[in-house]
Amino acid sequence: MLKKINCCNGAREEIFSDLLDLDYWLGAVTGSLVQPIFYRGKLQAEVDKQQASQQIALLNFKQNLLQAWQEVENAMQAKMCSVIESTF
Repeated sequence: MLKKINCCNGAREEIFSDLLDLDYWLGAVTGSLVQPIFYRGKLQAEVDKQQASQQIALLNFKQNLLQAWQEVENAMQAKMCSVIESTF
């Protein structure tokens, strides 16, 4: 039977020891809970910025849609005028 060679035993042991380390967990949990409190203003500003960008993109889309609709209407009106003029 062949033995498996594993080059990452040390890394596994370190990760496993971190799982059992209370200080590690307290630091991770505390950081996760406290970070939004300290960065709340920055996070909210980023949300506001992204929402404003989304609103601008939506307004640009609506404007382009209305412009395209106007171009189609103008082309159809020009075609109708040329058909009417050619019949008279």
